[in-house]
Amino acid sequence: MGYAERNPLAHVHLPRDKQPQKEQPSLNTKQTADLLRVLANPEFEAKCQERYGEHNAPVYEMVYLSFATGVHYSEMAGLQWKNLNLTNEAVFVDNQKLERYTVRVARGYVGRKRHDWLDGPRGEFGQPKNKRRYRKDPLIEDAVPILLALHARSKFTSPMIWSSAAQW
Repeated sequence: MGYAERNPLAHVHLPRDKQPQKEQPSLNTKQTADLLRVLANPEFEAKCQERYGEHNAPVYEMVYLSFATGVHYSEMAGLQWKNLNLTNEAVFVDNQKLERYTVRVARGYVGRKRHDWLDGPRGEFGQPKNKRRYRKDPLIEDAVPILLALHARSKFTSPMIWSSAAQW
C-alpha cells in the first residue's frame, strides 16, 4: 500500500496554537543605526516629499521608539502624549503610576480589511489584542529630546506630562 515508502501524516496540518513559533525578524543595532542615518538625511526626506507629496509620518521617531522600546506600529498609532512621561519624576496618569522616562501602551489601532474600506473608516482605535500588550516600557534617555522635538512640531498637541524642571 506504500506506507513504508511515504509518511502518511505528511499532509496533516497542526492547529495554529500547536505550530512551532517562528522567530520574528528584527534589525540588529548596526542595521537600525544605518536605517536611522538614512532617515535623518535631508536629501532622503526631500525625495520622499517629492515622490509622495507630503511628509505623512514621523518615520525617524517611529523607528527610534520601536527600537528603544519594542512598541509596534499599531500601538504607536494609538499612543497619546499623556502616556509618555518625558520627565525625571514619576507621575500618575489615569490612576496608574508612570515612572520617569516611560511610555505606557494602553490602546492600539485596529485596521480593517481592504475590501471593507468602502463601507466605512479604514480602522479604529481600540484595546490592544491581548492583556500582555498593556504595558509600560522604559525609554532610553536619548529618546526624550527626539520625542520633545516631535511634540514641538506636531499639530496634535494634547496635554503632556510636565514637571517644573522640563523646559521647551
